[in-house]
Amino acid sequence: MEGFEVLERDTFLAVGRTDQQSTRFWFRDGGGRVRTLEITGPGGGALFRGPVPKTDAAADHTATAAYPNDFPNASALFPGIGYRMRLLDRNGQALEAARFETSPAPGAAPERFAIGVASCHQPFDEDGRVSEKATRLLNVLVDALRSHGVKRMLLMGDQMYTDLPESRSLFDASYFETIAPSGRKSLLQCTREEVRRVLHQRHRTYWSVPGFQRLQSAFPCYPMLDDHEIADNFGTLEEHSNPEWQRVLGGALDAFHDYQACRMAPLDAAGTAFDYGWEYGPIASYVMDLRSEKRNVGDRIEMYGEAQLARLRDFLTEHGGAPVFMLVLTVPLAHVPDPAAHVAGALIPSGNDIQDRWSYPAVHHARKRLLDLLTQHRQRHPRQKLLLLGGDVHVGSVARVGGMVQLVSSALTNRESEMVNRAIALLPRFIGKLGKHDLDFELLPGVGGHDTNPVTTLNAGVVELIRREQEWDVVLRLLTADDDGNVCCKFESEPL
Repeated sequence: MEGFEVLERDTFLAVGRTDQQSTRFWFRDGGGRVRTLEITGPGGGALFRGPVPKTDAAADHTATAAYPNDFPNASALFPGIGYRMRLLDRNGQALEAARFETSPAPGAAPERFAIGVASCHQPFDEDGRVSEKATRLLNVLVDALRSHGVKRMLLMGDQMYTDLPESRSLFDASYFETIAPSGRKSLLQCTREEVRRVLHQRHRTYWSVPGFQRLQSAFPCYPMLDDHEIADNFGTLEEHSNPEWQRVLGGALDAFHDYQACRMAPLDAAGTAFDYGWEYGPIASYVMDLRSEKRNVGDRIEMYGEAQLARLRDFLTEHGGAPVFMLVLTVPLAHVPDPAAHVAGALIPSGNDIQDRWSYPAVHHARKRLLDLLTQHRQRHPRQKLLLLGGDVHVGSVARVGGMVQLVSSALTNRESEMVNRAIALLPRFIGKLGKHDLDFELLPGVGGHDTNPVTTLNAGVVELIRREQEWDVVLRLLTADDDGNVCCKFESEPL
């Protein structure tokens, strides 16, 4: 059994949380060649050149740091300015480069700008080769996002898959044997640290795909994990709380922190969840972690912890005056009609996709608490535009959910058969109302001929904000690529 046919990189560079006067970046130096960090401004002159932080071998030779905070005597960054960052070797040659733009000063946001969104990066065929069809959109996405004025990129889960393609799944005994730590016959036999190392390798493989590396170096990328960074539908089964699965979870979360979460913030002392808030101009946004705390406790499935819900409540209260609030839910709040989830959940074996949805009966209590919180917030701040952003379900769609609007963008590179895509796209057409919450669900019409909704092909989303006097209009788009690699806007909403 051969592995993946991709030229694995030993260096990476990506920018994460970026504010008005600081940025946090992440890099990997697997070959020990990186010596210098260089940051240049709009004129091209070097603002800073100095030694890079020491990498951590236990974290797969990765490191994260905040500029200028972690660099003595570093030159300041200024709001609303574009910068370039490079990693140099001992001879001053560039090994990696990335670009970022600091957040605008209060009241100085661009008249038009956008946030990009995407999820589900699985570009490999069953033979382990990078699929040309799967990467068609990814390979042209950076230029398309720049043309829309994207300032930040939200990676909404499944940036790496432990279990796909099936022939290279870590849960396939024949494949696992080829990469297993000594003496281990399955991932469930591994220690937490062994799982961490195995998933380091998995991250390197998935992120060595050129288009995905270009995406992460073109914009500050804000990530969140979902199930496939651990295991398909993780948290839906009671057995996922067993010691073996908890070791897998611990190692997976360690690897996720090493490669993704650390670019948003250093590891929290509690280390229980990866949720976070962020701001850009008129936008306040909160990204929920719906995976690391997910638990099946018999009669119900917990989607998040009490402390995380309290943090969201506090963030909503603090940012009630923001013109636009974006809540990122890696699993979309509305996708499967409640009756369908009830019937399918009873008929299909445990651990299926239906049980991973908010509409599954055992999850209704968690959905109700979240919707109650959002309803109360909207009553207090009726002028704020509240967007729900999600991925996971391998279809793109835009819908009104009560007084909120939901944008789902999935998948970026994970191809399904046309039959599966069409079946998935049928589900939201029959929602009508969101359970017992009396919230109408309606797929929105498009404008200007861009009216495909849902979108069944590989896609990425764009949330554009346009200043209109003292207000901000919001336009939602879903982008795809045709057979010739040209980017197409399949859906565009009216200004919201």
